[in-house]
Amino acid sequence: MMKYCCLSCWNIFNASHEYSPTRRLTDHSSTMATITTDADLNESRGTEINVIAWVFTGIAISTVSLKLFSRAHVVKQLGWDDFFIFFSLVSRTKTLRSEQAK
Repeated sequence: MMKYCCLSCWNIFNASHEYSPTRRLTDHSSTMATITTDADLNESRGTEINVIAWVFTGIAISTVSLKLFSRAHVVKQLGWDDFFIFFSLVSRTKTLRSEQAK
């Protein structure tokens, strides 16, 4: 099976409808795009990511606490979903703590 270096070569080959074993693929390496960045790979944003993660975890803790409080005291009945929500919150908090320890 013949491989094509780009869509243009594929279109050219399929337009001719003839197979030529001597046909060579064109070299498009000179037209390839290059990307230059000024990124410093020694810089770490781990502290910023941890702060954002803990802020959202605090929001989640507040939301789940209010939901569980309202279900327990207003409705006076906890459902199976409340246990799963609490379990997932505890699991996420433990995961976040273990990631921070690394």
